[in-house]
Amino acid sequence: MKKAGQILGIAAGVFVVLIIVLVVAAKFLITPERVRQTVIPIAEKNLNRSVAIGDIDISLFSGVVIRDVRVGMQNADQDFVAADEMVLRYQLWPLLKKQVVVDEIRLEKPQIRVVRNKDGTFNFSDLLAGTSEPEAGGAKPAPDAEGGGSGSGNGGAGINLLVSRMQVKDGTVFFTDQAAGTDGFEYEISGFNASAKDISPDQSFPFEMTARPGQAPFSAKGTVNAADAQIQANVKLDDFNLVDFLPYFEKQVPGRIYRAQFGMDVSVDASPRSVETSGKLSVREMDMVLDARKDSPINDAHLALDYDLTSDLSAKSIEVRRADLDANNIRLTASGRVKNFDTAPSLDMVATLPSTKMETILAAVPKGLVPGAAEMNPAGEIRARAELAGPADNAKALLKTGNLDLNQLQASIEGLRPVVTGTIDLSSQKIQTKGLEVVLGDDVVSVDFAVTDFFSTPVNIQNRIHASNLNIDELLAALQTSQPGQKEKKGRAKPDSSDSSKPAPGGKNAPLGPFDLPVSANGQIDVDKAVYKGLAMTDLKVSYRLIENVLTVETLKARLAEGQMTGNARVDLGVAGLSYNSDFSVQEISADALVSGLYPKAAGLLLGRTSAAINVSGRGTAWEQMRDALSGQGGIRIFDGKITGNDFAGGLARALGAGNLKSIDFKSFEGDFEIDDGKIRLDSDFAGNEVKMKPAGTIGLNGDLDLNLNLAVAPGFSSRLSSDSLAGQLLADEQGWTGMPVALGGSLEKPRFVLDKARLQKQLTEKGTQKVIEKGLQKLFQ
Repeated sequence: MKKAGQILGIAAGVFVVLIIVLVVAAKFLITPERVRQTVIPIAEKNLNRSVAIGDIDISLFSGVVIRDVRVGMQNADQDFVAADEMVLRYQLWPLLKKQVVVDEIRLEKPQIRVVRNKDGTFNFSDLLAGTSEPEAGGAKPAPDAEGGGSGSGNGGAGINLLVSRMQVKDGTVFFTDQAAGTDGFEYEISGFNASAKDISPDQSFPFEMTARPGQAPFSAKGTVNAADAQIQANVKLDDFNLVDFLPYFEKQVPGRIYRAQFGMDVSVDASPRSVETSGKLSVREMDMVLDARKDSPINDAHLALDYDLTSDLSAKSIEVRRADLDANNIRLTASGRVKNFDTAPSLDMVATLPSTKMETILAAVPKGLVPGAAEMNPAGEIRARAELAGPADNAKALLKTGNLDLNQLQASIEGLRPVVTGTIDLSSQKIQTKGLEVVLGDDVVSVDFAVTDFFSTPVNIQNRIHASNLNIDELLAALQTSQPGQKEKKGRAKPDSSDSSKPAPGGKNAPLGPFDLPVSANGQIDVDKAVYKGLAMTDLKVSYRLIENVLTVETLKARLAEGQMTGNARVDLGVAGLSYNSDFSVQEISADALVSGLYPKAAGLLLGRTSAAINVSGRGTAWEQMRDALSGQGGIRIFDGKITGNDFAGGLARALGAGNLKSIDFKSFEGDFEIDDGKIRLDSDFAGNEVKMKPAGTIGLNGDLDLNLNLAVAPGFSSRLSSDSLAGQLLADEQGWTGMPVALGGSLEKPRFVLDKARLQKQLTEKGTQKVIEKGLQKLFQ
């Protein structure tokens, strides 16, 4: 036992002596100069670049420190890589067990210069080419004694490698891209720090990284598994200036970006087979101008994407589990799959717009893109859903199905505030409504329409409109600018106090149009009860078609004032004022209703049953415009009627000196007329029981009257003339009818009957002379 102890002691002493000898020998044999002479030629040969190193500190037990390391650029005077210090700390004793245990690998203040040449190659492309697989037929590595190539995958037979810590401190990357744009591109990433610990080629190890690309804070933290080529990391970047990278995407942007800050906070789990990633990407403080609308800049816009997706790299597909986009507070969501993303992307996605207020949408869109929208004061909510399937480059066929839900959608349009509720169904070839209703004041209009081939020009529309009640007068009035101070009615817009005194472009009664509508349409309108020009209509039916901005009303029928109205019209929407030509006829309608509609102040003036036919042409939607541009011709017949009122019947009686007269009955009134220059030129025949007339002259569309009545009164009526009137004695014909030269002037509101005394005197003279001659002849022949 004692002897064994002595042997062990001697062995230990010999081992210590050997170590001392090894250290002393290493001190003399492994010198910095010998290392420099050995390492530099090998490095320069393998890198094909100049290599220089400064001071070297060597410790057999702890490691090597090399200062001022420089690797030159290929065929250039600049450094490719430069570092203040490179440190390698290892453990000696594990080497005896075929274990390489590195306590630390550290690179102090490295500077790396990356250059992309004009031909697309990099200044390190030749180094990557040197790592290719052995050529066919070349020698393969022999398996180790335990049957595993390199044992632990480190390139050494049976040697295990473990690095306790690897660090890069305060590095800088200079990037130059000579192929970007006309002037090239330069960028600097400073403050590059990276660390990893417990590094092993056959198990996962953690890492951390920070940097400042363009002074934007960047960080990455996660794990790496070299054996499986897998990385898991969380990556963060904030306040990254996208404008710095404009040379790479400015051709894809339909405009010019002047400011944009990019940020991200994402998680990535990547392997050679798949990539799983989720997180948030954002662009904020974006200022840009679109090429199509240079007068409408986009200021301070923001976009944010919250997503979760998986990419199958072998199948070239992406499964989007969630993609929530916030664009200036407008939120869109999407999910689905993208196939063949590397060659010909194909989508199978569902996108939705949750219920969103119109105020939010308006605030998100630049004002210049929707001029005048703010003045329309939109309200209500809109919701949408779309199923997209097919090749991504075929937008026309991408939409398979979808719907647009409108909830109390409303806007102020020239004094009217329609409210729309319902659903619009969408597909790649068709748009169709479902339960769509438009509220106009107290009127509710149901609208059914279908739009086919809406990607073509013109868009084809078929529709049917039905309303139980419809006030057409209010609709036409709404097309004109509201007057300042107008009070808001139910269903009507309240003028904006900020600019209510401003006239509409072209004046308060600016003509409507012209319109250039890229649509063709046909449809039918059915209204149970309608009001136009104060006229109550029932069973209104209109069929129409619209082609190349010309609206043709093929059929218009309605029951009007106890009679029937029919007509057709052609309206050219492509000219200011909407020029039109129309034919209308009425059968057996109330004369009072017709006069009241055309001139409300004359309501109650004329009674009877009326039939008329008229052809008119003109321009304008406001009566003041229509009146001056109207022209046409027609005929009118009134039967079993009556002229009433103190102004007309009484005025006529007073002009004749016949006392008071409340009404004038007549059997028929028939006349032909022409409309021109704001006047109706009339030639007619009036047959009454007590009065006969042949009115001829003009009736102004503004109500002015200028008619010669060519009046004659019946024998019974002439007896009521004043007793001293010569008319009753001299102007009677053989049947006892007395002719009176009466003219009608003034207006429909205030008519003025004038007895033409000069003409009367002439008639009396002629009549008196004739009677004297007749009496003389009678006496002569007696």
